[in-house]
Amino acid sequence: MDGIKYYPVVLKSSDDYNRESTVQTNCVRTYIHYAHSLIVSLRRDSKDSYERLTIEVNLIPDEDVRLLRKQTKAKRNSTPDDSWSLATRELDDRIDFINKNGLFTLPEMDVIYTRGLPRHAKVDNRLIQNGDYSYWTVCWDDEKVDPVTALTYFPEIDDEVTQDEIDYLLTNNTPNYVTEDDDLPL
Repeated sequence: MDGIKYYPVVLKSSDDYNRESTVQTNCVRTYIHYAHSLIVSLRRDSKDSYERLTIEVNLIPDEDVRLLRKQTKAKRNSTPDDSWSLATRELDDRIDFINKNGLFTLPEMDVIYTRGLPRHAKVDNRLIQNGDYSYWTVCWDDEKVDPVTALTYFPEIDDEVTQDEIDYLLTNNTPNYVTEDDDLPL
């Protein structure tokens, strides 16, 4: 646009979120586990540019999930100047195109905990019913949703290591638990 190339980069890993947070001096690294948000780093001139915006795109639940740009921030959570207007409008147009054509698929994540145990989670578009009242919500598939407050929370993890977890640890050359004080995977 106007001779300037822009690169929208969807953040996908912990490293991506941490780098974005460092470059932008913001708290976006804390957003990695939010099922209802995607973060797009809109970069000017190159994919590695430090001249960028951090953009939160929300997943809006209904029978189908749609996307909506929620907030757009420059460095240190400042408001972007007008030089970004065309690029952010183009991004909005592309988000509208994705919504209208059903091109968005729900995110998934793989997590490896300190001890090497894997977790694969998918975002779930869930209909919650509370008596005669119902609503849609977006959460990770292993999260619980309180039907009254609509708050989501991960299930409680017990302190027992299952035989499957032990087998996984032994076959993948991960460190053994040395003492009962060692942290168990969450």
